[in-house]
Amino acid sequence: MRVHRIVGFNLSKEVATESLFNVMRKQRPKRAKLAGTVPFDPVALVRSLSEANDFVSVRLRALILLRMETLLRPGEEPASILLASVREIVDSIGRAIVVFTYRSKSSKRQRLAQDSNYVSHVCARERDVARGQLIARPLHCPACNVLELHARVTALCGSNDEGAHLFTDNRGNALSAERCSSLVRDCMRRANIGAPFTAHSLRNAVIH
Repeated sequence: MRVHRIVGFNLSKEVATESLFNVMRKQRPKRAKLAGTVPFDPVALVRSLSEANDFVSVRLRALILLRMETLLRPGEEPASILLASVREIVDSIGRAIVVFTYRSKSSKRQRLAQDSNYVSHVCARERDVARGQLIARPLHCPACNVLELHARVTALCGSNDEGAHLFTDNRGNALSAERCSSLVRDCMRRANIGAPFTAHSLRNAVIH
C-alpha cells in the first residue's frame, strides 16, 4: 500500500512545482523580436491621430498619449484604469498632473491591489512661465485628453459608478484588454507602421 501511494504521487501537480516552472519560464531568455530593427518615430503616430472632437477620437488620443508618457503595457494595464481613480492634482514641485491607479505587471507580481501613475500637461510650461502658455497643442497633451475622456465617460456612467473604467465604448461599457491593444495596433497600421511592430512596440519606440 505504501509503495502504491509513492508511485501514484504526481509531483507535477504540486503548487511548489508549478511555481518553479513559472519562474523558469519568466527567466528563460527570449528572442528579441525587434533586434536589428530601427524603432519607428512615435511622433509620426501622434501626427496621424484624428483631430475630431467625437468620443472615439478623444478616446484614441487619450489612450495613445497616456501610453506614450507612462510606458504602460498594452491591453490589461490601460483597460484596468478605474474612472474614479482619475483626478487632477498639483505635485510637490507645482506641476498640474493627472493621477490614476491601475493593475500593473509589477503590482500583480508583488501581489498588490494596484499601482499608480500620472500624465502631465505638456501644453503648459512649468514654474518660471505662467501656466497656460502653450508649448504644445492641447490636442496633443496627455493630461488634457485624459481629462476630456474622463468627463465624457463620467457623463455616460455617472459619477457614482465606482466600478466604471476610463476606457469604454460610447455606451460606457468597459473595453477589454484585447480591444485596448487592438486600438493602438490599428492606429499604427493607419500610420503605415507595420510588422514587426505591435502595440507593445510603442514602449520601445518611446524609450529610444
